[in-house]
Amino acid sequence: MSNPLPGSNPYLEQPDYRSDFQNQLVAEIARSLIPQVLPNCRVVMDKWVYKMTVEQAYLEVKDAAIQEVITAIEVLSPANKTGEGRAKYEAKRQAIVGSKTHLVEIDLLRSGQPLTLEGEPFQSHYKLLVSRAQQRPQADLYPFNLADSIPSFPVPLRPGEPEALVHLQNLVDGLYEQLGYDYFIDYCRRRVE
Repeated sequence: MSNPLPGSNPYLEQPDYRSDFQNQLVAEIARSLIPQVLPNCRVVMDKWVYKMTVEQAYLEVKDAAIQEVITAIEVLSPANKTGEGRAKYEAKRQAIVGSKTHLVEIDLLRSGQPLTLEGEPFQSHYKLLVSRAQQRPQADLYPFNLADSIPSFPVPLRPGEPEALVHLQNLVDGLYEQLGYDYFIDYCRRRVE
């Protein structure tokens, strides 16, 4: 069965599904990017650890020859948006923004305090941020709400190279079907806040 909702599925934000879905989504984004960036770049999945127990996957697009990180791709988790984890992530985010590395940030969680940028005028349930190193402090923000389709977004690469494109709605819908969430989520009995 396909995803019954038009955009992001808030039922996947529940603790029973959130971590697994996030890790699967990070891997699926990597698989969608690899054919677009070869042979000059490679996509590497790595993890950072929070409080010795929470591991969170993220992606880096690296120059294949010199292993320099070109683009960091983060799919936010609750740990990125609350408490000590938020402070740790904000420091990591600031280090990326202060470098020559592009940043793509994907926030598919309504819970937690949203990460903001200076002068950000948009209020939405979800957002995608594409921060190109050469255009900072400006960035592209893709806000969307629960009833909206998830937008596709570009992944910046090296100057002069065409940007890769991630069709995030297709990836979310494909994972929903492949992982069989329709067998486990009871849309009639569970209420999502």
